[in-house]
Amino acid sequence: MDRLLARLSDEDLRERTLHLFKQAPDGQFVQKMDRAINRQRASQGTPPSQPELWPVLASFRRPTLVVWGTASDVLSEAQARRMIETLPLGELAPVPGVGHAPTLSEPAAVEALDGFLDKVLQVKATV
Repeated sequence: MDRLLARLSDEDLRERTLHLFKQAPDGQFVQKMDRAINRQRASQGTPPSQPELWPVLASFRRPTLVVWGTASDVLSEAQARRMIETLPLGELAPVPGVGHAPTLSEPAAVEALDGFLDKVLQVKATV
């Protein structure tokens, strides 16, 4: 694990840290993860490490809309922006004031999806 962390950039380390911790109202940082999950990992072991998925996103050659809830405590703005910068045909649809899993009934999500589908369908019709 130490070798993995040593290879990460400062930005990646910050993103991984903010994925695991959040700042409480008193200013202290606390774990986001449910302590029951930590107890389960302690008794059953940790799952295999997560694979590096940025190269997978970079190879994905289809129009992709990333619908991001701006109040998400799981996916930061920096991560969402990195996703669309990495995806060759990525587009970001921020949904203001919504947490990690915005529904497609949110007005901002509906508007973004309509515009995205219009663009994709127009391109497909000209090909």
